[in-house]
Amino acid sequence: MPESVALVGASERAGSLGRIVFENLLAGGFRGTIHAVNPHHRKILGHKAVSTLTAAKAKIDLAVIATPCDTVVSLLNEGGAAGVRSAVLLTAPPGDPAQAKPWERDILAATRKHRIRLLGPEAFGVIRTDIGLNVTVGGGQALPGRLALVTQSGAICSALIDFATPLGIGFSSVLALGGALDIDFGELLDFLLLDPHTDGILLYLESLHDARRFLSVLRAAARIKPVVVLKSGRDGTRAEDPLDAAGAPSPDKVFSAALQRAGTVRVGTYTQLFAAARILSL
Repeated sequence: MPESVALVGASERAGSLGRIVFENLLAGGFRGTIHAVNPHHRKILGHKAVSTLTAAKAKIDLAVIATPCDTVVSLLNEGGAAGVRSAVLLTAPPGDPAQAKPWERDILAATRKHRIRLLGPEAFGVIRTDIGLNVTVGGGQALPGRLALVTQSGAICSALIDFATPLGIGFSSVLALGGALDIDFGELLDFLLLDPHTDGILLYLESLHDARRFLSVLRAAARIKPVVVLKSGRDGTRAEDPLDAAGAPSPDKVFSAALQRAGTVRVGTYTQLFAAARILSL
């Protein structure tokens, strides 16, 4: 767990990503050290700001990056040289696919060079209630609890927190992976499997980069803790797919069978996922 967090791109500008995340970080009551990084300000929301990660002159466990695309690679290189080993990248890729692919390759090269583990890009962020950590782009604070929520959609995180809070449902962890260039579902399940603060796991999937590892870890996790899965595109079977036309099971049916064999529960709608959160919280 991080004992120090640096928010690169912290800002006072109303509505900016840097301000939203910084306000969430302050409101969460993080028990460690917070570094606001912005070369244009000496103070941000009343807190001392430093110009760069190295200017903090302190050990930084987690760097949260909320800056323009063209600054990200250099920031990762700077952070790696300063000893940063974990980062959350909130920045979205360039809109032009021709620019996005080289940008992603450069990010991966920088993280591998410096052995930085990366969540993102375009990540919703991370909430960890037992240490008061909230570095998300959402508008609310999650209540402490013993459920973990891991999704690929920040909108699902926000919606589930909004649903859960009035009902007193709390979470140990809330994460949305975004582009999942590095950290994926399998590794997060590995962590939650052994996490003493988590009793149940909710997953929302859109796609998987490493299905074999995911199912292997999912099987291990489901033996110890209840796991509920919602996957988007459940009913999308293309008639023109030659395998389906030949009578082979659709990819969705194969996925459902794999989840069942792993010992998890699959739900079909957002409402059912929210209901599962309520049930598991009891």
